[in-house]
This record gives sequence, structure tokens and C-alpha cells, in this order.
Amino acid sequence: MRPSVLSVSSNLVLIDVSVLDQAGRPGRGLPAVAFHLFERGAEQRILSVSETEVPVSVIIVLDESGSMGWGVTQCAQAVKQFLKGSTEGDEFALISFSDRLVLESDFTTDAGAIQARLMGRHGSAVPGADPVAVQATRRSSPGYKQMPRTPSRR
Repeated sequence: MRPSVLSVSSNLVLIDVSVLDQAGRPGRGLPAVAFHLFERGAEQRILSVSETEVPVSVIIVLDESGSMGWGVTQCAQAVKQFLKGSTEGDEFALISFSDRLVLESDFTTDAGAIQARLMGRHGSAVPGADPVAVQATRRSSPGYKQMPRTPSRR
């Protein structure tokens, strides 16, 4: 018995590209005429160009060392804002460090889980939250070395 043969021809090929400007920012809204595609030296006609969002993988590294002072709470707030902009399929991991690295959360697509982990360690996520709450949270973490902290002067 002879094996079946499948023959397919295609007139449309999809090609994924990323376009960045000189500063590394995404190029957006470019028309098809801005692109040139060659196959074996022969330029191919581009019928259309479209933009899509692709998932990203982000490792968030949070500095909890004494040099950060009360700024660690502000950093947690900034991460919270960043996570609000996540799209479906984005994945995040959270690492903190002070005198040692701690994997707070391995990669997850649940941005809410990262936020909960951050807020559990750094107060209520209310801007201007009491820094004493941050200290209490740190004391409750087993194996966390306490360092004396003083409010930063501005």
C-alpha cells in the first residue's frame, strides 16, 4: 500500500517581525510600503501589515536593602501600576533582595498574584501607607534580617 500524499500550495505567508526605532521603542502604524521582503534575492509583494500584542515575560526585581529606605513602598506601588497594564498571556516572576535573593513568586500569568505578594510584603497599596506597617510585615517574614531604618530627608 502506498502512503497518502498531501500537496498544498499557498499564496499567503505570515511573517512575524518586530520593529524598533533607534531608541529601542516599538515602531507603530507603519504601512506595507515601509517593509521589503526578499526570497532568494527576489523582492516579494507585501499585501498587508497588521499590529498584534504579544505576551511578554518579565522578572521584577525588588531592592529591599537599607539603601532604599522608605522608597521600597514606592517601588511596590510602581510595580502595581505596571502590572495593571499587563495583557493576556503576559507572565511575571518576583524576586526580592536585601542581604540575600528571595524568589517571591515563580513565573505566573496571574498579575493579581504578584500584586498580592507585593502588597502582602509592603503594606496596603494605599499611596502614603504607614511605613511602620512595612516594618511589621518584614519582621513577620521568617529568616529576614532586620536592619535599622531611618526616614529619608527630602
